[in-house]
Amino acid sequence: MAKTTIVAGKDMPAGSKFVDGLRAGGRQIVVTGADTNLNSVQGGAERKTSRRRTSLAHSSGIITLGWNRSSPISSRTLIMGAEREFDKIDEVILFFDEDMYASKDEQRMDLEECARTCDNMILGYQYLALETLEIFLRRNAEDGQKAGTLVFLLKEGLSIAEAVKNPSLQNNVY
Repeated sequence: MAKTTIVAGKDMPAGSKFVDGLRAGGRQIVVTGADTNLNSVQGGAERKTSRRRTSLAHSSGIITLGWNRSSPISSRTLIMGAEREFDKIDEVILFFDEDMYASKDEQRMDLEECARTCDNMILGYQYLALETLEIFLRRNAEDGQKAGTLVFLLKEGLSIAEAVKNPSLQNNVY
């Protein structure tokens, strides 16, 4: 039986190579992204389209669900949606990409920017980690077996010190 893995933080399409590598290992993947084809859609025609997309996603083994990082409800919805589609979650990978966040940084420091940055870089991962642990602990209490794996994956960016040591890297430094 294939493992089911949630990949959060490396949204599609930016995380497509990472997800393809996991899929090659035989996993069923739920990845966060803008394509929220599994969210409830109002109206009959749109609902049929959503079901067709879901069945296509099941055949490929990859499903994309929306995740609003600043919302604890969105984190719970992501976990519940993944369980609804694949019955059981075996692994959750929280992917943090320094370069991606550094490229979005507006280089200003005010209260609004500080709150937004904390929501995106810290709170969203905390909410999702807590929801994941709650599901795993509940399953462990019911089955008495190992319930799942939670991984925090950090893709480090280049530091300014590395760029000073190697000037050819200076264009890649934030």
